[in-house]
Amino acid sequence: MQPHDKPDATRLIRVAGHPGIFRKGSRYVVVWRHRGRQHKRSCRTLTEAKQIKAQANAPTSRQTLVTYASAWLDSYTGRTSTGLRDSTRESYRDAIERVIIPYFKRTAPTLKLDDVAPTDLRQFIAELASQGLAPATVRRYFSPLRAMLATAYEDGLTSRNPAAGLRVIVQGERESKPKRMTPERTRALLAAMPAEHADMTYLMAATGLRIGETLALIWSDLDLDDDGRPVLTVRTSKTAAGDCGVWSADGR
Repeated sequence: MQPHDKPDATRLIRVAGHPGIFRKGSRYVVVWRHRGRQHKRSCRTLTEAKQIKAQANAPTSRQTLVTYASAWLDSYTGRTSTGLRDSTRESYRDAIERVIIPYFKRTAPTLKLDDVAPTDLRQFIAELASQGLAPATVRRYFSPLRAMLATAYEDGLTSRNPAAGLRVIVQGERESKPKRMTPERTRALLAAMPAEHADMTYLMAATGLRIGETLALIWSDLDLDDDGRPVLTVRTSKTAAGDCGVWSADGR
């Protein structure tokens, strides 16, 4: 490709010297296989693409989910600077010992930690919902499993986090209506505030993110979907109402 040529935005072009990494328009696409299925992830730079590829190919733990769950909470300190409250730790312990471990011992006792798929998690959620549990209770039981898989991914024990972006949906639950400012009020607020705060405020107004969720964002949380629309991954949320996982430009 000559310097003056525009990148092809319609097809994948192999990046020389980097197997599994392609160019598509102005972005890089990493392609790898896991459990016999092909996965893709888009990113902005070649450096980030190489990091993603290395992580996908890195040796992972072959211990089972049940084994990992049995010991995880003893060393878990939480995902915020304030640490894990004693009441939350006891709630997690109750969910792990009384719900999560018995469920996976019964349904998938040999399921490897790196083989856990979103479908396994959706089946777990569906099983809880079928017992007539309240939506808040289903989320309480799923929360330690979500945190557990995030920890395993960050520690390099898994090649990806199957809980990332996963929504906890309980059939029959009434969806809450988002509380957002009108466009007129948003424009008035932006005009009245210092310019250095405008970008973050506009992001919060457009997505409905809380201040803690906004401050926790990093560049890799922003991506594009297959149609080129921006997609923002929210890794953690303090309430069930914020348990949406992913925001996209079409409002999903």
